[in-house]
Amino acid sequence: MQTQHAEYERDYSNYTEFYQNSVYAAFPQEHRSSGSFGLHMVHVNQEPIDIVDVAVPDLVFARTEHDLGDVLFDLGDGVSVSQGHRKTLVYYPADVEARTRVEVPHCITILTLNRNKVADLMAEAGGSLSSLDSYCSKMSDNVAASSLMDRIWHATSDAGPAANLYVDGLAMQFLAVMTHASGLAPLGGARPEDERIARVIDYVEAHIGEPFDIGTLAGIACLSPAHFSRIFKATVGTPVWAYVQERRCVRVKEMLVATHLPLIEIAFRCGFSSQAHFTRAISKHFGATPGHIRDASR
Repeated sequence: MQTQHAEYERDYSNYTEFYQNSVYAAFPQEHRSSGSFGLHMVHVNQEPIDIVDVAVPDLVFARTEHDLGDVLFDLGDGVSVSQGHRKTLVYYPADVEARTRVEVPHCITILTLNRNKVADLMAEAGGSLSSLDSYCSKMSDNVAASSLMDRIWHATSDAGPAANLYVDGLAMQFLAVMTHASGLAPLGGARPEDERIARVIDYVEAHIGEPFDIGTLAGIACLSPAHFSRIFKATVGTPVWAYVQERRCVRVKEMLVATHLPLIEIAFRCGFSSQAHFTRAISKHFGATPGHIRDASR
């Protein structure tokens, strides 16, 4: 396993420069840049690593291409060990040193954005970079964001004003999807009970297509079913099943917009037992049928 814990002797103006001139330079990699947001992407095949990335003034999103097993991921506020599944997405905020340990060979796609340009864009939209904070120290399975990363990668192979505008549009969609999803998880600065609920939320996100019961979710929170139900509603602001239904509907919309999967396949992957139940739930939640939502996004 390649290991790097020593302090680097120089500062890097961006993550691209760091990737091309640090210990990462030993790994086969392809770089692409495009658009007006300082967007850069890297596709890299890496050996097992235990590496400390220096702080750089970029927002960094890393997406795995296959299962990683147990991953150590530490942004300096405590070690988080997670199971890295295929298409898992990790967010590294700007100016934060991060340690990552992956014990198997792996392939990742990295997307970086200029912090200042994104901050200006978010401010114009009435938000801020802090809306992404709940992704820190967390590995997520965001189908829509992952699909957009694939589309951005392919789009960066073209050149010219039209291609740049197209990449800018995809980058804005990517930030919108990440911002929307990050606001759904009450993570960070929570009471001990809330940390237990945060584990349940992570479980729901990772197993959205599977059937749940109160006993299973309460066990993840290490609470009795009755206590868990009360704590969940007090923490999240909505009952357990209403929250699960909302997250399933949101995941459906993400997949309708970002994929070409048949509606019945999306329904199955998002935990709906029948197409009739699927159509009723989506129509009630969004005021439009799944087919109309997909048509409107094209």
